[in-house]
Amino acid sequence: MSSGVSGPGVVTLAGLAARVRAADPLLKTHLRDRVGAHAGPLAAAVRASALATPATHYDEGLRRQVAEAITASRTATAAGVRLSVTCDTERMPPGKRSLPGHMDARGGWGHPVFARPGRRRVWVRQWSRPRWFEDPVSRRRRDLRRACEQAMDDTCRDLSH
Repeated sequence: MSSGVSGPGVVTLAGLAARVRAADPLLKTHLRDRVGAHAGPLAAAVRASALATPATHYDEGLRRQVAEAITASRTATAAGVRLSVTCDTERMPPGKRSLPGHMDARGGWGHPVFARPGRRRVWVRQWSRPRWFEDPVSRRRRDLRRACEQAMDDTCRDLSH
């Protein structure tokens, strides 16, 4: 699962990235770090959203496991700087790797409840809160855009010196 920010700033960032590539490697590091400073707080907001998901009718430990699978990274590539917040399903316990996606589904998900010996296995349906991942990102979209623009402006200023 991931969410992104796009718009005309992406083209500007690509142009800036080309100028940064030709400049001092330290400038690329500074640009990456300026944008990357927002990775931790954004990942924390997504983790908090996972933990705040209602736990009615399902294992409350699932929220914690999903929150622990949220990762943030920042990279500087030839095309620009990338900030990523993802739910790394490989960090989920075996048998639960698809659950972060199911938690986001409006229709919920079904799973068997294993009964005691002599009783039949029953399937149940569980629901979560759709958009638990996207909403924290969307709420911070403007702030992230402003932060990226500020980082680009600072780097442009550094390039002119």
